[in-house]
Amino acid sequence: MSVVFTIKEESNGLWGVYRDCELLIKQLTAAAAIKDGRELARLIHGQSGEAVTVALETPYSSILLARYARPAPMLKLVAA
Repeated sequence: MSVVFTIKEESNGLWGVYRDCELLIKQLTAAAAIKDGRELARLIHGQSGEAVTVALETPYSSILLARYARPAPMLKLVAA
């Protein structure tokens, strides 16, 4: 399973941080929304180990801001 945080501009010109369709934090500057979105992503990834993505969404495109991937599986070494 993967978690996606999206930074979107609100109708009043300020920005919000969303997880799926749920607005988590609102009325931020663009810089503050990006900072908070990345912090949330690091926190969720650190707690769950799940893959987390942060994207800035505009009317014209979506820009990937951060991706925290699942850790690589550990390999067991067997002595010969």
